[in-house]
Amino acid sequence: MDVEILINQLLDGDTSYFAHKNIYEVFEEMENIKLHLTDQSMIDRIFKSLVKLNEFYAFLLVYTCDKYEKFCRSCLNKKFYELTDLYFLGNFLEQTDWASRYVEENFDKFLTTNNYNISIIVKYAIKNNKEEWMNILINNKIDYVRIITMSIIINNYPFLFRKYYKSDNDLLNTFAVYDENNNIVRKTNEESVSKIAIEILKKGLDIEIYEKIKNFILREYQSNTLARRLCTELDTDLKSSLSFFNRVFLNDINELFITSKDYKWELYTKYGNYLSPFLFEEFDSIIKPFVNIKNDNVKMVLEDLSKKGLLDNFLSLTTKYLELSTESKVIRYLTKGSCATVFLVGDYVIKYSPSKHDDKECPNIYLVIKNLEEKYQYDDFGTVTGAIEVQKYLSKPVIELEMSIVFKWCEALNDLGYRYGDILVNGPYGSNMFYLNDYHDADTNDPENLPEWFKEKPIVLIDRDMVEKIKDTKQEKSKNDIYSLTYKRSKVGA
Repeated sequence: MDVEILINQLLDGDTSYFAHKNIYEVFEEMENIKLHLTDQSMIDRIFKSLVKLNEFYAFLLVYTCDKYEKFCRSCLNKKFYELTDLYFLGNFLEQTDWASRYVEENFDKFLTTNNYNISIIVKYAIKNNKEEWMNILINNKIDYVRIITMSIIINNYPFLFRKYYKSDNDLLNTFAVYDENNNIVRKTNEESVSKIAIEILKKGLDIEIYEKIKNFILREYQSNTLARRLCTELDTDLKSSLSFFNRVFLNDINELFITSKDYKWELYTKYGNYLSPFLFEEFDSIIKPFVNIKNDNVKMVLEDLSKKGLLDNFLSLTTKYLELSTESKVIRYLTKGSCATVFLVGDYVIKYSPSKHDDKECPNIYLVIKNLEEKYQYDDFGTVTGAIEVQKYLSKPVIELEMSIVFKWCEALNDLGYRYGDILVNGPYGSNMFYLNDYHDADTNDPENLPEWFKEKPIVLIDRDMVEKIKDTKQEKSKNDIYSLTYKRSKVGA
């Protein structure tokens, strides 16, 4: 709606436009409306109408007006976190006399709202010489408050960095909490510390500051993202200075390679000539069998494993299970399915999946192949972003002529309260069902108690991604439904 028309409606007492909008939408509208209000009397008239509809919508109109302090305090006290989740703090502090007092009274609460509010408070404190606020921010017990404060100073007030971080202790206390014996009690997450290190370089602060943070990272974290950030986040003109790049990258390349969480493949392929011969040859001997595979997908998998921080795990499992193998010592590419890329490693297979179905968690039951080891990588929301699974290599697939045994398997899975949502036999990526070498290899603590049909023909599902628990009786299938579905899908291969 045109803002002038909306203002006239509000002045006439008509607030229906906002009746079905949420508070975020109302906030945006109010910020726009206030730009077009010419005097306080207009605000007062609209306020009287809005407060009848929703007092918090009225708050969004008048939070910058000192005359409404009592009303606004009441609203903030009732819905502090809901209101402070809106991005109004900058205008609030700049346009009212009482905002600074209110922030001071509720300082700790504001620091637990969102990063925007913390950044506004830091900038306001520096601009208005509120040293007490800065002292609280810099030495705050909340890790991310200290990190955000330092980042804002680096990026907006680099000339003040040494004012607030005079000593090495001031600097390193940002990244860790120490006890009375100077032992680290808790560390900030590594990604935040490495990000700060790069910001120091990008803003041209003393390189000695970077080196102190770098040494802290290499000393205190088992792995880090520093190599990736140095290679991808620095400006081109910074990297073009050979002396600079030598000092911050090439001089440390061996240690950066050993500790790299998410850039080891790139360091190996792009900067291998700069690694020490021993380090390069040691890593090369482990990864070479995969590099030599003539398949473009393999290199993509290795790069993805590296980016996800799983390459070391993958290569470690490769070495372990190759040593455990007795019948074969071969590494080769087997196949790529809809989810996983599969490698043969001696007597075992190692599968890598860049994602998993979040709503499915495969049960550990005798009907499904056992994972000997598994390693999952998760993002901040708990979603799987990479998965490595190790299983025994099975060489004999179930074929279409053996569907009677597949029907028994389906019935047994159903009886255990699960169903499988994909093709079992003759699918586009091959069979998902194989024979175990022996029923004693099944995923059970008591193989002798397994059904006789299974002992005679121990078939298992090798794809663990599409097994799901039956949630209600509607999802359950009769024997004939299971048989028909399995047979038809196997017939058409889809």
